[in-house]
Amino acid sequence: MPFRTALAGLAGGLALAAAPLAAQPSVDFPDFYDCSALQLNGSAACTGGVLRLTDAVNSQAGSAFVAEPIQLLPGAAFSAYFVVNIGSGTCEDADGPGADGLTFTVQAVGPTELGTGGALMGYEPIPSSFAVELDTWDNEGGWNDPDGNHLGLDLGGSASSVATAPVGPRMNDGTSRYVWIDYDGTTLEARIDSVSIRPASPTLSSVVDLESELGTTLAWVGFTAGTGGCAETHDIVAWQLTGWAPLSLVDIPTLSGAGLASLAVVLVLSAGLVLRRRRT
Repeated sequence: MPFRTALAGLAGGLALAAAPLAAQPSVDFPDFYDCSALQLNGSAACTGGVLRLTDAVNSQAGSAFVAEPIQLLPGAAFSAYFVVNIGSGTCEDADGPGADGLTFTVQAVGPTELGTGGALMGYEPIPSSFAVELDTWDNEGGWNDPDGNHLGLDLGGSASSVATAPVGPRMNDGTSRYVWIDYDGTTLEARIDSVSIRPASPTLSSVVDLESELGTTLAWVGFTAGTGGCAETHDIVAWQLTGWAPLSLVDIPTLSGAGLASLAVVLVLSAGLVLRRRRT
């Protein structure tokens, strides 16, 4: 076999062995007609292709977690995307109809966890956890609510947010909202919009050590919601969760054992070719 042909073949094998890293979906629900992978708790149910955490009925609490724990990347890094539809409330605060909201929750306890309804949104008091809340009711100074339509970051099973950001227009108008939550091991960013184009700037951004909050990178992921003296439907329409990797890592190739052996052969043959040319 001519040397150049052999070299080309080895290089081709090496390219196949050196496949780049890529974050693959660890949770992928384009709809919720099949909920067999979920643990449903409290009022949560799959109906009509959506995950309904609560009906528009007073004093409900519901949660849904993937039944098997997810291995997050080091630092608890992850990226989540979901589509939510929150119905109009049965009564209203100063901002309009509401009560009470839902959370995207990551927790290290187990899939059957369920908090209390009302202002606690089915999240508090789940320990070893964090949540991003879509809060639709103003608790008038309680739980650090700035108004009745905001995002918040909750830690340690407490619905008293450590960071909040107002959202407009109201999230609970019965139309879909698109939500992106990204954590790189240092900074959590949450985005929400009425269209499915990811905004360049985050709605909420906060520096936080989520691995310390969890105590592990093996965790259950899902949603919680609650109603109180007023009520609304809380539906998850679609959901995807992936591991997270910085672009600098995604672009670095990885070599299998066969790939390393191929590289060694290529280098030896290349060196031999150089020596032959020098002798002639």
